[in-house]
Amino acid sequence: MTWGISRAGWVCPFVIKKYPSIAFWISVSSPDENDQSEYQLKTNLIIQGRNEKEVQILTDEYVKGEAIFVSGGSFEQYCEATKEHEK
Repeated sequence: MTWGISRAGWVCPFVIKKYPSIAFWISVSSPDENDQSEYQLKTNLIIQGRNEKEVQILTDEYVKGEAIFVSGGSFEQYCEATKEHEK
């Protein structure tokens, strides 16, 4: 058995796949398929006083970086796609 809270709803399936002896999992407040991190980033940037152009650039980079990370891209590819985040 395993149990997970919040984003563990995305992690637990990977753990279960790696350890097939896990018979079941208890999920508490797991996220659905709608990732909220882009919205949270955008909202926090606005609260910090970033202008609309900066918010769009940084949000776009975040989405590109996540796609590279999820697809197994290299660290170099990630850095290339998120240059504005380094500033």
